[in-house]
Amino acid sequence: SGVEARPKSAAKATIWPAAAGITAASTALRTEITTLAAFAVAGDWAGLRAQVRPTGATCNGCHDKYRLEKKS
Repeated sequence: SGVEARPKSAAKATIWPAAAGITAASTALRTEITTLAAFAVAGDWAGLRAQVRPTGATCNGCHDKYRLEKKS
């Protein structure tokens, strides 16, 4: 598949041959979210606050690398 399969995709063309990178990014995000959720379930608000930035950075890292900028 490629951009031809999803012409309205917001993904950069570099995403299509980057399956290993997407898998690694997905695994990293899953780890960060699991940590975030554990703090929330435990009611550890200091830990939760501290974990928000690393979780967001992991998410943004993938978006920055593989997602096209949104047009206004």
